[in-house]
Amino acid sequence: MQWLPYILGGVIVLFAALQLRVVVAGWRARGRKAPDFQAHLPPAQRGLDRFVLYFYSPNCGPCRTMGPRIDALAGQHANVLKFDISADFELARAFGVMATPTTVLVSGGVIEHMLVGPLSQRRLEALVG
Repeated sequence: MQWLPYILGGVIVLFAALQLRVVVAGWRARGRKAPDFQAHLPPAQRGLDRFVLYFYSPNCGPCRTMGPRIDALAGQHANVLKFDISADFELARAFGVMATPTTVLVSGGVIEHMLVGPLSQRRLEALVG
């Protein structure tokens, strides 16, 4: 019983370290050349220069709350794209997606932002810009 606080503390530190790893990976992705995702686009969208890519999982709670916001933006802007990681696993892996929801801003073929977790409507609209 005397070791229980140390074990719980270790689990908490491990959990925090794993979360930090995902965030740092997003920071490191900035400025990196984006993998080719143009093959996943309809022909009308292939000429655009700036994209907001939203990677989600159908089983993810935060993804389900963010889904309607993304759908509304996708209806208004042609450069907002949704990718289900279970269907587009290779694309998610190429981008380095480690958690859902992940929102990636690609401009000029370069990753500008890689944000992990749910985003507010205001933040999403700023990304679409």
